[in-house]
Amino acid sequence: MKRRPAVGLLATSGFAAREAFAETEAERAALAESELLDVNLDLEAAIATALKTEQRLQSLLPELRKLPIDLERIERLGTYARAAMMAHTQSRVAVPPRAGLEELYREAIALRQSLRSDHDNLVRQGVIAAHTGGVRFSMGHRNVAYGLMSLVEIYRRLASAIAGKSAVANPVLERAERVAAELIERAAHKDDLRKRKTAVTEDRRRAYTLLFRAYEATRRALSYLRWEMGDAAAIAPALHAAPGAGRRRQSDSNGERSEVVTQLPAAAETSSRVEREPLPPGLHPAVLSEPAASDDSQGSVAQPPGTTAMGFAPSNPRIAALRGVGPSEPPESHGYP
Repeated sequence: MKRRPAVGLLATSGFAAREAFAETEAERAALAESELLDVNLDLEAAIATALKTEQRLQSLLPELRKLPIDLERIERLGTYARAAMMAHTQSRVAVPPRAGLEELYREAIALRQSLRSDHDNLVRQGVIAAHTGGVRFSMGHRNVAYGLMSLVEIYRRLASAIAGKSAVANPVLERAERVAAELIERAAHKDDLRKRKTAVTEDRRRAYTLLFRAYEATRRALSYLRWEMGDAAAIAPALHAAPGAGRRRQSDSNGERSEVVTQLPAAAETSSRVEREPLPPGLHPAVLSEPAASDDSQGSVAQPPGTTAMGFAPSNPRIAALRGVGPSEPPESHGYP
């Protein structure tokens, strides 16, 4: 497979999304049904987040390449984001809107009612006998269409008897015949449209699955690389952020409320190092992981000294001593062997 440049170079190409979509076609098709993820977030916002993360990664790629990890997914993060962009766009426009079919259906109902009323009026005047015994007057695309075609056929056969006495002109009959025929054809293709929509929607899920995997791989690598800096979440924030996260409202001088967007700090701007003790040999950073600080001051609860984020002191005295919280001596015996 032809490899695309790692990051930052596709932004200059107007066909980047279409090219990325074509490039990842084989990868999308290779995913098993059990591997597909549901798109349970704002995909457009997730794509934008991934593209911003791609730009922030440029200065960190040399350091990431030194880690004993597979960088292929990370280097192709931008490609997967642009492929998801194209898949999402196609899912919105691939299937013709159902509104066109419904407009045709409503016109057919109106025409059928008009012909039926004129036919009943001719019967009441004694011009013709009733001929609508076999005509369908129930609802539904096919019922309306075939009922309209039957009425048109009745008018054609009685043309000489109702000439000059019917309010229905020949152009109306021609229009009714065309509408009925088109409605029958489009109703017959409803199942095909449904299948096509299902295929496009599944391809969107496949593109999202590839994007999510690459993004999570990126976040894991950054968590290790930027452990002491503590800025991994700022470089690659979670895709599953709550709607409206990072936004707050404030009142201006006129008393009107305006929306302010809180920008995430760039990796280069987050240069202050977090004071931490060096890790003992063989101790993985995840053992001492701490929750990232929240930018939202509303509703936050102060953490009591000597406790973790779950509200209790670490049970392992060695880890507690490394963190600087909790008892620095072994816990008291409670009489258990």
